[in-house]
Amino acid sequence: MKNLRQNKHRSNRSNAYSKSKCSNWMAFDPFGGELAQIRRDHEPTTVLELADDVKINIYVRPLHEDFIRPYDVADVEKTLRGVPIKFLKGIHRIILLGGTKKQNQTAWSKMFRYGAYCERGWIALTAYPKKMMTMYYDGPIRPHRQQEYQKTFTKTCQEGDDWIVKFDKESLKQFYLQDTLIHEIGHHVDWCRRKHWRDVTEEFAEWFAQEYGFARK
Repeated sequence: MKNLRQNKHRSNRSNAYSKSKCSNWMAFDPFGGELAQIRRDHEPTTVLELADDVKINIYVRPLHEDFIRPYDVADVEKTLRGVPIKFLKGIHRIILLGGTKKQNQTAWSKMFRYGAYCERGWIALTAYPKKMMTMYYDGPIRPHRQQEYQKTFTKTCQEGDDWIVKFDKESLKQFYLQDTLIHEIGHHVDWCRRKHWRDVTEEFAEWFAQEYGFARK
């Protein structure tokens, strides 16, 4: 059995790297290279017109064979339409990454995260490694994480001292849309009101995800 102790599993959804400008990501982690493929002159896959003053470009990267992306542009749009429009102002791009060989090789490390927000108004959602559809914790899962798994109907069980988490496509889809995406929007809202990364907190994004994500289910 492969043990994976993820004491900072939540922070890996949106960690310190998400506070860097997108152009700086390549020096830090395996996601930067893929994100850098989205150039200013690239045409978006689609443009979501959510209001007269809120238009968000959606970019969809090719999906790598070792990854899964259980949601599509329509799912993202449906989720965004459930968020008060005032919170979406200033978000320019949402990028659905497709995964790379390098990301797959480092999937079990602390470098993995579900998504990130950049201060220029970009949100990135990562593709999910197929080999992580089943994850092993060599200790108890934190209560707040167990609650989130329950809300997405993700299966958890205990075998001896190990805890096992099993995603399926639907539970993973809900986790990305109702938790990760809303969490990153929370970072955007927090940054817009503070205008300084030093004051932006994970706690606010956590609260925002609970208030405007799972709470609507």
